Amino acid sequence: MGPIVSLASPSPGLFITASHDGTIRVWDCSNNNISSRVEKKKKEEEDDDDDDDDDEDVVASTDKEKDEDDDDDDDSLSSSSSRSSSKRSTKKATTKKTKIPKVLYALSGYKVWLGSICANGRKLVSDGADNTIIVHSFDEDEEEILRSQQEDDEDDTAGEDPFNTFS
Repeated sequence: MGPIVSLASPSPGLFITASHDGTIRVWDCSNNNISSRVEKKKKEEEDDDDDDDDDEDVVASTDKEKDEDDDDDDDSLSSSSSRSSSKRSTKKATTKKTKIPKVLYALSGYKVWLGSICANGRKLVSDGADNTIIVHSFDEDEEEILRSQQEDDEDDTAGEDPFNTFS
């Protein structure tokens, strides 16, 4: 991926980039594209159960409570014990939602550097260093496009030059 030379946002959460490597990429940065990342975090919770003053509270990297017999296990997840009568401290693994952009489309094949791009949600217009403008339309029906291309091909093979009317 080359350096980005142009950025457009046709709608919230959707970004389009053009880069010097001749590629246009459409990125989804919306709230629907969420990746989970687990992050260890300390939290303290109050326990309403004050029945036994000799309860042993365990700080561990899981939500599971350990018994007194588990204190000597060397393979436990960084557990340490402390005595208290009304509070339990627990280190929990919590899930934090992080937005990570996802490439929806990559339009490649441009032979020269891209200059700029413009998009409105239905059409994507790009220009290159070779003074060409390319319009990508995403709202048309595929059959209609094929019919239009066939009509253009038929007009070209008819032998008439529509621009040469004075000959």
